[in-house]
Amino acid sequence: MSPTAHVALRTPPGKSALATFAIIGPGAFEIATQLIRPQSMKTIAYDYSGPHYGFFGHDPTDDVFLARRPGSSPPIIEVHCHGGPAMVEGLIQQVIDRGACRTTWQEFEILAGKTLIEVESLEALSKATSLKASAILLDQQSGALEKLADQAIQLRDASLLDESLAWARLGLHLVEPRRVIVYGEHHVGKSSHLNAQAGLHRANVS
Repeated sequence: MSPTAHVALRTPPGKSALATFAIIGPGAFEIATQLIRPQSMKTIAYDYSGPHYGFFGHDPTDDVFLARRPGSSPPIIEVHCHGGPAMVEGLIQQVIDRGACRTTWQEFEILAGKTLIEVESLEALSKATSLKASAILLDQQSGALEKLADQAIQLRDASLLDESLAWARLGLHLVEPRRVIVYGEHHVGKSSHLNAQAGLHRANVS
């Protein structure tokens, strides 16, 4: 764990109704409690478990929910705020002004204890284009590939990994679908062929 607090945006950038950013590392709790004024006016305990509603920041100020990720040590403090880009950036900058370093969500997950494989599977999952791809990537997130690697090391059997690597090219297309060109003269059935391959009506044919 880095000796410095880090802050990262946890939701995709852009305009939205809500957004989440999080602070991790030494001083994360102190920074968060310096910036929030709970509506209940009660002091927030270091080991609190439930979310707190209140006003976060000074300029700008937003009404937010502050939550601690269960079981995190040192704490991971999540701030659920309104999603306007200017508002989110203003709140994050106030956290940085109090000593935190900005980081990417991928680096944040490494700091939170996830392995590189878990982080890469999360990144791929955010780009998945089908339910089947999502299911396979969730297996990776659950440690399927790491378990296979551990088994190969314990048994000293590299063929286990070779068999897995044979699926590598297919795996790459879970998040980067193949691009296919349907080429031909006018009115020869390109759109009908596309609809037949897709199994549904995707192109107008009449």
